[in-house]
Amino acid sequence: MSVASSHGLFLGRGFPWEQRHTQMIETYLSQEGALPVARDVPGGHPALHAVGMEEEENVYLPFSEMVAQSLHDGATRSGKTELLRILARGAILGPGSTLLLDPQGSRKLIASAALAAYRAGKRFMLIT
Repeated sequence: MSVASSHGLFLGRGFPWEQRHTQMIETYLSQEGALPVARDVPGGHPALHAVGMEEEENVYLPFSEMVAQSLHDGATRSGKTELLRILARGAILGPGSTLLLDPQGSRKLIASAALAAYRAGKRFMLIT
């Protein structure tokens, strides 16, 4: 679930990945059954969170970075529409107006955008 704040659109929790994190994963993988696991961490592989759990902080996408078009590419069922839904909801809840283009016309995306606009007290218009 996306959260809009004064910092921007909340994307989740993370940390800057460094070479030492890669080395930790490689070391754990070389020891059978020793891969660390972070419990109750949504998104990503639990081992990736485990090597930097103490360093994690909230990650925000500033609204100033959402003023232009973007392209999200991926294989079928890789989560492109879900990412678009999260970004659209955050943009709608943020300041200003939002224009959302979805060439596939996903009903789930349209419903999500309409609900976000309703909750934000903003006007929603569907052009077909």
